[in-house]
Amino acid sequence: MRIANEHCQEIIPPRAWERFRGFFVFSPTHSGMRIRPNPLFFFIMAFLSLFYCISDSFFSMDALAQEKSAAIKPMASPAKNKTVIDMTAEELRQSYSSVLREVEFVQSQDELNPLLAKIGERVETFFRDFSNTSSKEEVLLQRLGYADRLESSMERTFYYLILFNPNDNHPLLQEYRTDKTFRAIDQNGITGFFITSGYSCLSVLFHPKYIQDSTFRYLGRQSSGSCSHIIAFAQKSGIGSNLVKFTDTDQDKSIRVPLQGIVWVDPSTYQILRMRTSLVPAENPSFIATQTTDIQFSEIRFNGVPQQFWLPREVNVNMRISGKTYRNLHRYSEYRLFSTDTDVKFAQPKPAK
Repeated sequence: MRIANEHCQEIIPPRAWERFRGFFVFSPTHSGMRIRPNPLFFFIMAFLSLFYCISDSFFSMDALAQEKSAAIKPMASPAKNKTVIDMTAEELRQSYSSVLREVEFVQSQDELNPLLAKIGERVETFFRDFSNTSSKEEVLLQRLGYADRLESSMERTFYYLILFNPNDNHPLLQEYRTDKTFRAIDQNGITGFFITSGYSCLSVLFHPKYIQDSTFRYLGRQSSGSCSHIIAFAQKSGIGSNLVKFTDTDQDKSIRVPLQGIVWVDPSTYQILRMRTSLVPAENPSFIATQTTDIQFSEIRFNGVPQQFWLPREVNVNMRISGKTYRNLHRYSEYRLFSTDTDVKFAQPKPAK
């Protein structure tokens, strides 16, 4: 014991040694003195090391978050209140990254008017030759709450009628939900969800009769697949009869607001293959924050009818209302021609809302 003390005191000053020796535990044995580290010393060192790691990680993460935030903010704010017509190519890539990532953007609008004319001819032919149809509609309704956690869901199956309306003072097509016997269904019984409709006639925005009610922009071509033409559109506020209608059932009040969106057009037939729509910024009704709809069309052929019709196959709808998210998935199948004279005696109910 004496040798160890004297040896240490030769290297460390006496006062420092008194502090230093507290880091060790001295235990006498039959052969001398046993020296082992004090467990408290290791506990303190471990605590200090852990504190250093956590604090260093925290400040590093905070700095990284600030760096990312600074990088994102300059692009997020300018596009927030812009329509798809006004956004730059970079803003479009950021805002619609999931659907426009394979688009080769162009600045020239030389192709726009010829394309609109050919699309308009196709849409006009569709409505002119359209025959009444019925289909099976399978709907999945979901309501999400805090952090987009699923609160409730409902699955329903309807028989969906699309009937031609020759009255020029109304939409060219009327849509109805019925049961198997084509009796109208009271949709007010579907509580806690928002059920949507009106997808078969959205292409009317490109009809020559209504094309002046919107502004259009040619974005370019898709670089893969069908190499579709990509066209953006935005309805003019307060103009025309084709503004989308929303109804606040709590206040029994309806409002019509303009849509904006993007369409994918077949380069050889000028058929609209897909439409993605949302509300024009600053035109949202007070009870709905956001609403997006993605419509996939498919070619439908009927026996004895030479024309083919492009009708909705799948529709995805996302709405943000009063802090909750509502998601609707519509799938359409078993299309067939429908005649109110030969199939069933059908009294037209109120159109689907």
